[in-house]
Amino acid sequence: MVVSPEKLRSFRILVTDDDASWRDGIRDVLESRGYQTIEAETGEEAIDIVHQERVHLLMIDFQLPQMDGVETLRVIRQEQQRQFKELPAILVSSAVDDNVLAQALALHAFTVMSKMVGIHRIIYTVARAMEKYYALHQEMPPGDDSQQSNEEDSQQ
Repeated sequence: MVVSPEKLRSFRILVTDDDASWRDGIRDVLESRGYQTIEAETGEEAIDIVHQERVHLLMIDFQLPQMDGVETLRVIRQEQQRQFKELPAILVSSAVDDNVLAQALALHAFTVMSKMVGIHRIIYTVARAMEKYYALHQEMPPGDDSQQSNEEDSQQ
């Protein structure tokens, strides 16, 4: 089953990053694919949004002021045990290392992704998370497959 753009519009992605231009860029990419986005500048703001609105996917920067992305995800996961179905989470960082990866995976993040990846990798990763958690099969347009994404990422 291929998901229609109308169906994708019902899925909301919370993008949390203190860098407004990065949030804007991700918003533009995701909304051009049919998703709705919600933006947060801090971990605390992201937690408040998860309490107030229906969110289907978290995209959280690792390096946030005050409460970093891992701590934000930890708080959301603790509260999920009481209230929320487990939300898929993609942790993003400008410096992905083994420590960041280990912390994120311990909290059952879907993946950790560098901020330096290409647009196709972002689209592909979000689509795969939605497919895994919500049984959505999204047809990727030509050029959006993982092989091309890997090639583009290695060129950057």
